[in-house]
Amino acid sequence: MCVELISKKALEDHVELAHNITIEKDTHNVNTLEDLKLWKETVEKQTTSLYVKNTGSKSDKTGGTITYFYCHRNGYYNTTGDKKRNMIIAGSNKINGDCPSKMKVYEDIESKVTVEFTKTPVGHGINLGRMKITREEKEDIARKLENKIPIEEGNSS
Repeated sequence: MCVELISKKALEDHVELAHNITIEKDTHNVNTLEDLKLWKETVEKQTTSLYVKNTGSKSDKTGGTITYFYCHRNGYYNTTGDKKRNMIIAGSNKINGDCPSKMKVYEDIESKVTVEFTKTPVGHGINLGRMKITREEKEDIARKLENKIPIEEGNSS
């Protein structure tokens, strides 16, 4: 993992040139922010990465908004405060480096949504142990345990 503070574009170029890893990108159109949420949840399950907002949305010249969602494994672990909370047994989700995978979400003035999805993760692979489960999945698992229904691996429904 290279540890250099560079722009996301420079990071993508570096990964492709120095490490010979092709950065895959995809553009996806949805009709509403609710559709975006559903699509994003599907992608997160497929990739076992969460995509999180680090900053607020920005307005553009046309009146639309741009929001960035970054891979939750991206970044550096740093201890803050007086360490009142203990570190989880598995350690930090951060990879102590930069992962180029992200979603750039553009919502136009008519509420149409376009997502530029940089798919390729770098510095980590698919790791189910790093994935959070949704409230609905937790409730489904709890219901199955309560009713003594077997829980199939890889499928909580």
